[in-house]
Amino acid sequence: MTGHVPDGLILGDRWRIDHVIAVGGMSTVHAATDLHAQRTVAVKVLLDQAKGVSELVARFRREQHILALMTSVHVPRLLGEGQLDDGTPYLVMEHLTGSTLADLFGSWGALPLGTAASYIIQTCEAIAEAHSLGVVHRDLKPANLFITSGESGFAQVKVLDFGISKSPLSVSQGPDPREQSLTRATDVFGSPQYMSPEQLLASRHVDHAADIWSIGILLHEMVTGSLPFEGDTVESVRAAVMTTPPRAASELCPDIPTGLQAVILRCLEKYTNDRYDTVEALARALLPFAEPREPAEADLERIAAYGPPARIPMPSDPAAAMDALDVWNPDRPAAHGSPPVPRAPRAPSLPGQKLAILWGPFPEPEVPEPYVPVSVRRERARRHDAKVLIAVGAAGMAAGTVIGVLVMLLLRG
Repeated sequence: MTGHVPDGLILGDRWRIDHVIAVGGMSTVHAATDLHAQRTVAVKVLLDQAKGVSELVARFRREQHILALMTSVHVPRLLGEGQLDDGTPYLVMEHLTGSTLADLFGSWGALPLGTAASYIIQTCEAIAEAHSLGVVHRDLKPANLFITSGESGFAQVKVLDFGISKSPLSVSQGPDPREQSLTRATDVFGSPQYMSPEQLLASRHVDHAADIWSIGILLHEMVTGSLPFEGDTVESVRAAVMTTPPRAASELCPDIPTGLQAVILRCLEKYTNDRYDTVEALARALLPFAEPREPAEADLERIAAYGPPARIPMPSDPAAAMDALDVWNPDRPAAHGSPPVPRAPRAPSLPGQKLAILWGPFPEPEVPEPYVPVSVRRERARRHDAKVLIAVGAAGMAAGTVIGVLVMLLLRG
């Protein structure tokens, strides 16, 4: 027995608990047997210390509703759900065999470039569907990418743990009125080494661009075996993310193609508008580097079919959610039974986002150069080049005048 779920316990007259697979901060995961289908499944159960915290229970329930809506082959399938006799919720999901990306890093270090690009495109496929549902994962890291074997025989990535995702999906009907309390403006959820500047400031004020940043961190780590921003403490990591440019991947991986390094750097632009607009655009940029190419192309087709990131409240009811999705993706058949949801305007960026970096005990009193938008940096560079040319021209003219005077004096003498 481990925790409050003993081995051999049968849940819902169907799922027999066999043994513990993993213990996390909020839940335990058990291998179990589906007595109806005679197959191994995974059962995720909320921990005793977590079930008394209403916010953690709500997050667990929300993950259930998110997984119920998702169809991506790169997300574990939800097979069932229920409650223990004491009311503790549990989820039943497909059982995965393989290793997390964190385990692979421990065994292999950096991955082959083609493999890294392939894994990221698969990750983008899962995140593209999440974004189309208005869901931001917020905790993409090596421990949440599971590498298993797909039906085609190729390695397949499964994105795990939507437990701290940001989403309007509710455990009741309609937008979740508790979303604001579940993610207060000052709360920061996730793993600092993989979090974007805006997420480090406040997790509530993030959109799909935060996941694109995390994917850039993952890609850098895959090809180099190290992180682009490092520090001995959370604050030092946070300061590095906020105030310094990322370490160039070419320093540790000299063979990296220029185009692949450019993809990483664009994901890691500190100003959100300078990153890729969507994970589809990111995946398209990575496609030339992916090996094997065929499954990556199939993933890209599915990514394109999901449509753009949703920026409208998405109800938890699947039929209503699909109707809402129809507003953003006209080619996706609408569900029945609920009125269409009017299209909402693009959400404004976080007020004062360019200056948000000033929050915190950082040494520099002004916005550091890496946080300034690309367009502004280019204009500054153009002006600087113009000033240099003018200075060089003026110096040349002065030198010419001096030489001319000297020549005249010599001829007179």
